[in-house]
Amino acid sequence: MLKISLMCCLLFFSSAVMANNLPCGSTNPAEYLENDHSEYPYSIAISNRGFLVTTYVNSDSGTWTIVVQPPDKKLFCFLDGGTGWNKMDISKKK
Repeated sequence: MLKISLMCCLLFFSSAVMANNLPCGSTNPAEYLENDHSEYPYSIAISNRGFLVTTYVNSDSGTWTIVVQPPDKKLFCFLDGGTGWNKMDISKKK
């Protein structure tokens, strides 16, 4: 389920970046997210299209931000953010 959600987000992202609909910049937002929102890297993945996808989370407040970096570009784009972050147990039940 999580993989399907991530793939849907990436499909949206790839077309949105090409249409310049996402806020992007050349500065890595990690320091800003840490200092202003106490959000720290929670997960990192590389999509099938080569996008670097980083999820930042504040486990105390539940806020989260997803930042995507297109391949071969020095851009950082905010895909989305929100509240109510919860960690799910994805281990298989026996």
